This record gives sequence, C-alpha cells and structure tokens, in this order.
Amino acid sequence: ELHTFSSLNPDFIEHYKGSMDGIDKAAVFYDNHALKMKNMAPLDPQYVYDAFGTEGLTVYNDGKDIKEFIENTQNEGDDILLLMSSGNLGGFDINQFVDSLK
Repeated sequence: ELHTFSSLNPDFIEHYKGSMDGIDKAAVFYDNHALKMKNMAPLDPQYVYDAFGTEGLTVYNDGKDIKEFIENTQNEGDDILLLMSSGNLGGFDINQFVDSLK
C-alpha cells in the first residue's frame, strides 16, 4: 500500500520501477482518502501502473477492491501472499482474513 508522503509523491513513485517484476499477481493499493488528508493531488492509476512498469500489475484505490483481490488471490493453499503496508489497506482486517484460511 502506498501510504506515506514519500511513496505517494510522483517524484518518488518512479523508484518502484521493476520492483514487482516476476510476481504472478501483483497489485498496488493507495487510498484516495489518504491523499485528500495529506492535501496531495489525486494519482492517476495509469500513472502508478506505468511508474511500476510491471506487466499485468493491477492498481486499486478503493478498499473494497483490494480486499476482493486479496481474498480471491488465494487458491489451493500453495500461494505465498506478501502484503506490505504502512496504512491499513483501506480498512482490510488482515487478522480476520488469516483466521478464515485456517
């Protein structure tokens, strides 16, 4: 989740280029509400996609959509799911999700 001032800054975001190469299902989430709270300009999802430069990357800016992506990414239990966030993934309850996998 892009959440901090630096990670949402267009001058910094391009440093992520290639960081998700080789990932089967890659997604980036940023919360438009966080941008508003920080008095930052809206980010165009296409700009974020282009900045990461990863083919097939999905960019979300709605908490419901990233929640659905995470829940639908798990399939037969052999996946590795890496979530990195400095926020709360749009209110996604990771503990509840992990408990549901047991």
